[in-house]
Amino acid sequence: MPFQVSMSGDDTFLLNGNVVSTLATKDPLKINFPNDIVVVEQGKDGNTVISENRRGYEGDAVLRVLLGAADDQVINALFLEQAANIAGTTLITGALYKVSGDGNGNITKVVYQLQGGVILKIPAALISASGNTEEQIAEWTIRFGNCSQRLIQ
Repeated sequence: MPFQVSMSGDDTFLLNGNVVSTLATKDPLKINFPNDIVVVEQGKDGNTVISENRRGYEGDAVLRVLLGAADDQVINALFLEQAANIAGTTLITGALYKVSGDGNGNITKVVYQLQGGVILKIPAALISASGNTEEQIAEWTIRFGNCSQRLIQ
């Protein structure tokens, strides 16, 4: 097997078409897909039933932004709109553009498209007397009802 390299950098996350630029420390964005996209069940006599599970296309974006910064204010405004009138809420869209290099100048992009988002949780609050930088981070969780992923060469 030949030696392979995967180099990461220049990733971009968009929320409602706008670049999120006040990302915080550690892992500022993680997209999770909590459900399987297919269900496989064993039947009697070794029969197998395979079925698509549309819930597998749901995704959670956990977004860590600087507390009080522009992106935090935008997400907070979306949350207030949602809290005031869930039926009248404009759903959130997102897109993650991951950029991967192979060490030979070749670039591959992985694009995650996220649609139909609602805010699941209010960010936790923290006061620290020991210099814990987490107190200046707002961690928002957004559930998207329909997600996709594709490679672009």
